[in-house]
Amino acid sequence: MGRRRQEGAFQADPRRGSINEKEQNEILAAIKDWLERYHQAETLFPSIAQAETLSEKAMIEVQDETEVEQIALDLRGKWNLGLAPIENMVSLLEEHGIRVVFIQAADSFDACAFWAAGKPGIVARKGLPGDRLRFNHGS
Repeated sequence: MGRRRQEGAFQADPRRGSINEKEQNEILAAIKDWLERYHQAETLFPSIAQAETLSEKAMIEVQDETEVEQIALDLRGKWNLGLAPIENMVSLLEEHGIRVVFIQAADSFDACAFWAAGKPGIVARKGLPGDRLRFNHGS
């Protein structure tokens, strides 16, 4: 039986340069460790595992940046969010089955989105300013 590949899209703060291979490996190790602990929690608390979640099939490939606003409006409609500002992005994502974790990482790392075991996740560096966190989680 083949193992599913875990893919991540590393997002660096352009003012701090790119993420080197060593930093990427450290981040991937931290994600793997966290995923293993999260899976244990799902086993103990099945309600965590049963949260509504997005599927990889539902992923939308953006062809043009002008599509982004309509996609965001469509998702707001699907999740019944209205147009008001989102008060707590992390809670909202977790309510919809998107795993969110904060890790210690190099200053050049901002965030990473990934799929593991058919579920989406977002990893962000601890200590990022609130505006960077909102940007990364909303991207």
